[in-house]
Amino acid sequence: MEYITNSTELTAVADAIRSKGGTSDSLSFPAGFVSAIENIPTGGSPSVKNLVFIDYDGSEVSSYTTQEALALTALPANPSHTGLTAQGWNWSLANIKSYLTDYPNAIVYVGQMYITSDGKTRIYVTFNDPAALSPYLAVAVNGTISVDWGDNSTPDTITGESDITIVFCQHTYGSTGSYIITITVSSGYFEFRGESSYASCLTVSSSSNNDRRAKIYSNAITKVNIGSNARVGIHSFRYCSSLKSITIPDSVTNIGSYSFVECFSLESMTIPDGVTDINGYMLQKCYSIKSISISDSVTSIWDYAFEYCYALKSIAIPEGVTTIGDYVLGYCTSLKSVFTPDSVTSLGVTVFSGCTSLESVTLGRTSSIKNGLFGQCRSLKSLTIPSSVTSIGSSALSDCCSLKSITIPSGVTSIDGYAFSGCSALESVTIEDGVASIGGSAFSSCFSLKSVDIPDSVTSIGYSAFSECHSLASFTVPDSVTNISGSVFGFCYGMKECHIKPTTPPTLGTAAFTGVPSNAIIYVPYSADHSILENYQTASGWSTYASQIQEEPAP
Repeated sequence: MEYITNSTELTAVADAIRSKGGTSDSLSFPAGFVSAIENIPTGGSPSVKNLVFIDYDGSEVSSYTTQEALALTALPANPSHTGLTAQGWNWSLANIKSYLTDYPNAIVYVGQMYITSDGKTRIYVTFNDPAALSPYLAVAVNGTISVDWGDNSTPDTITGESDITIVFCQHTYGSTGSYIITITVSSGYFEFRGESSYASCLTVSSSSNNDRRAKIYSNAITKVNIGSNARVGIHSFRYCSSLKSITIPDSVTNIGSYSFVECFSLESMTIPDGVTDINGYMLQKCYSIKSISISDSVTSIWDYAFEYCYALKSIAIPEGVTTIGDYVLGYCTSLKSVFTPDSVTSLGVTVFSGCTSLESVTLGRTSSIKNGLFGQCRSLKSLTIPSSVTSIGSSALSDCCSLKSITIPSGVTSIDGYAFSGCSALESVTIEDGVASIGGSAFSSCFSLKSVDIPDSVTSIGYSAFSECHSLASFTVPDSVTNISGSVFGFCYGMKECHIKPTTPPTLGTAAFTGVPSNAIIYVPYSADHSILENYQTASGWSTYASQIQEEPAP
């Protein structure tokens, strides 16, 4: 969407309205419409709400611009719901202000935490299949709990002495319908636990680990309100594709791996402030989730945690997070912006791979941009690489076809293979002094690339490093280079000249200039006795292009 940003454009709009019929009244516009258009204040796009307070179901409670947020003196009042006790917001006001001061363009979702008013845990279920009315509840119990199945039957009592061993409790319903399963803790605590990688805490069988019919029972869960002395374990709500909302109290300190995988209907998640680690695969394939509020207590986010969350548009990584694992936000195709704070020192591989809508990224002081970090981020237009970065991994920004320019800071010592391959809009590359090697195909198929600054620190240029850079007309190989691999400039159709600075011919791989126009000139250093020219024209590999090799003009 584009916005009118100056008075000249506004006047043109008003003139266009008049040209269609004269007065605003003749066009059935409200009285004074044209004059109002001419007097609209200019200044760009509408204010973005950078701070959004959300309820457990993702509904907005209140929102603020960064300027408004920084002026807040208190957090909004807690929402109120029958049967739930609000525990407060999962970010402190001080941390909100600190974050938006450092990252004023970030969008921060702050979520409300709840516990049930009577301390009991409730699972809301709907059974539609008359042939599937005998679920098992899978929990690990260290103490004693009672399970009321919500159909006026006598509650079951479960006693256990371990938070490792799963205890199964089965019930048979008399008819289809909606029920509320209520769990009361008499002593100790219990943990929801999926039976296996195929089943959530509500399953069909306590003996068949590979029974995929368990998904029928998982799908029966529509809502969960967690009470006191309850925990959320591994696979706990996996495949609960009808689960729309869940409340997790701040007494929960750990949410297990795979706990919400393929919860297709879940639209929002608030991580309570007792949690420090977001475990692997936690919300993977939650296709409908639009907002995730990560508590400011979190320090680590592990592999695949939010992968394939297609509807997620923005996420704020709190200050204090130090580790973000592999594929954490992979293929979040609606994600537009990400801010990773300076506290993040470790970013895994392919963290943002496939985020095709990602436009802006702010990176903290990570030491490396690992393999595939931004691969296929086709909307990414610019990226500032922090000075703390020492290496750029394989395919780190491959197929970022909206990226137009990049500067590699001096702290980087290596650019690995395919790092920028397929960046078809990339026009200019500046590599600051420090890089020693440019990997194979690092800039291959960068069709728009016109200029590359290679520093004297580079000693090796890898196979096909600049192949198919059709717009590259001139290239300079610095004096420090000792090895140029094969096909390095293959099919650079637009190349007119290549300046080779080493006085001793570097090792040259086969087909280095295949596809380069035959009238392109390969310039080598001038020497009064022409010995350097002769050495190049007779050197292995170089002799293939002897007719194109010339001396630089005499100084």
